[in-house]
Amino acid sequence: MSATDNQGQVIKAAHARAREHLRAGMDFVQNAANVTWRNRSKILRLLRDYGAHIEIACIEAGSEQLYRNNRDRPDAVFDHLAKTGSHL
Repeated sequence: MSATDNQGQVIKAAHARAREHLRAGMDFVQNAANVTWRNRSKILRLLRDYGAHIEIACIEAGSEQLYRNNRDRPDAVFDHLAKTGSHL
């Protein structure tokens, strides 16, 4: 699923599973890769509402790998942004 696709069902399922774990007092890890910042914010808000201890780890590839990955995508995001002057 692309970050620009409708993520409604995925977000609902992730929230439901997170609530189950939070209510049970269980530790869990959630991968928020390819989730828009708005949806990540909703997840973080849910965790804060439950008083959860939150740790965020960001693992990023080097710039050469990022550009290589982008060139291999059907819709090259960075190229589009460079051409339009837009930003995410």
